[in-house]
Amino acid sequence: MIQGKFPRSATAALLALVMALLFVLPPTASAAAYGDLEVAIPPGEDVALDDTGASGNTFSFDVVSNISGYYPFSFSLQISPYTGVSDISTTNRAVVTRYADDYYLVTLPENSASTVTITSKGGYAYVLNCSAPNGGTSTGAGAYAYLPAAGQFVNEGMDSGGWGDVYTSTGGLKHNNTVGVSLGFFGGYYVYDFGSNITNSDTNPYGADFIVYGNAFWGNSEPGCIQVAQDDGRGNPGTWYNIASSLYYSSSTTKNASVTYTNPTPGDDSSSTASTLANVPYTGTVSGTITTNSYHNHSWVPLKRNYFAPRTINSAACPAMNRLSSLPSFGSYTAGSGSTGAALTLNGVLLSNVSTSNTAGMFYGLCDVHPNSTLGGTAAYNPYAVSGQASSTWSSFVSSGGVGGTAASGGDPIDISWAVDSSGNPVYLNSIRYVRIYTGAAQMNGVFGEISTEVCGVAACTGTGSGASSATTTIQAGCNLRHLNTVTTTNMGTASVPLGGYSTAAVKVTSDADHIYINGSSVTSGSNVSYTLTSGVTQYVQVITQKGNESPYITLLKISN
Repeated sequence: MIQGKFPRSATAALLALVMALLFVLPPTASAAAYGDLEVAIPPGEDVALDDTGASGNTFSFDVVSNISGYYPFSFSLQISPYTGVSDISTTNRAVVTRYADDYYLVTLPENSASTVTITSKGGYAYVLNCSAPNGGTSTGAGAYAYLPAAGQFVNEGMDSGGWGDVYTSTGGLKHNNTVGVSLGFFGGYYVYDFGSNITNSDTNPYGADFIVYGNAFWGNSEPGCIQVAQDDGRGNPGTWYNIASSLYYSSSTTKNASVTYTNPTPGDDSSSTASTLANVPYTGTVSGTITTNSYHNHSWVPLKRNYFAPRTINSAACPAMNRLSSLPSFGSYTAGSGSTGAALTLNGVLLSNVSTSNTAGMFYGLCDVHPNSTLGGTAAYNPYAVSGQASSTWSSFVSSGGVGGTAASGGDPIDISWAVDSSGNPVYLNSIRYVRIYTGAAQMNGVFGEISTEVCGVAACTGTGSGASSATTTIQAGCNLRHLNTVTTTNMGTASVPLGGYSTAAVKVTSDADHIYINGSSVTSGSNVSYTLTSGVTQYVQVITQKGNESPYITLLKISN
């Protein structure tokens, strides 16, 4: 069964309901004639379904915009019952992700029309024709949002653009500035807006699409996790996707972590000077205490006066940059009242057991890990070639672009093709506009205070590589090395590997690529990795191969017992 449009007014909604019932149960046909699924655009979306006819067991519909001159990059789709769905396929790299019960998110490619086909277990097909997204506004590139978690540089220089603040001493927003923006403890974030879409390009060297710059030096890396989002068509971020770094699929990484910081001295909540120094408790996915030091003798929690209200720097009006009201997936803030201190909750991917000195163990997909060469430069080195590099060879590695190519800019190159949904499934995005960088660790660093990511800049990559991957790769999986079967995989795709009750799994990758990674660890061709499976829990195994200055081949195995 197919439901039609849902206008927004109450009267129109009632009329739509009547029309939908007439459509589902027309006088000349039974409900069964329309298949065994109910497909609908939920109320509040900017698009609706228009019936364009049927042929046998196939029903066709246009997804039409309710707003002139605008077509969204994503919209919600309801398919009921979801247990009756056999398959969902798309064209032109549109993506359909189920996010709750019978609700799905449809993400569309930027430059072309696409089709979503839903096939029911009863053999009915529902074809939804979608237009290419368009419309909306564009603003200049620069900082879009900023909110630190608790940390030593929080509340410093609020009237003068202090070190670590997002504002300069004249009230402008920092970008490509060696005096970086400090993000504090886990979850503190900085969002960069490119001002327009940047393309996920196979022709960029190594597939790298942009570079993030921190203030790391070799042996002092404070890893920041990264998310990306497309323009929703109206100049705002759409759905946020995680960049799967080399640490993302580690068993010690928590995918959907949440940490709450509580102000231990409520009287400071309305203060602008923040003079009280006290350890900061945090609870949630992990719990503990941020231990202060006398070098930063003030409150270490973001105060309402400084981060949740406008302020003035040298006569310049500086609006609050947290944007939590429009970025609810990042967290929430509750102001203090009486003897109760303010509470700030921040969300993200949590990296455990990281060390600031472990530069060599954090390969790709993070910020503030590898040293800069040219701040704001656009030439990427090969992020897959960093395995095995040491402090003594880093300079020559960057100057040769990692493989004897053009001198690179350092920092950390990022490939949009590393994007995954909240469960870790690959998501192809042909472009993005927004980048969120946030502290990925919830750890102290001795006398140096908390591990806190710093951001100095973001830049889109330039240059021309050899294009899509030409590497020949064979991936085998089984219950052990003597029982391996070749798995059919696709670039940016997933493959299910059921093992029929076995408690162990082995994965072997053979390739003529220059670089091979299994779940973020660099391996040689013919290497294998074993996993102990937990009953009922799917083991995700990401395989990346990369050759020359080509884009990588990325695929994901879902192994179950």
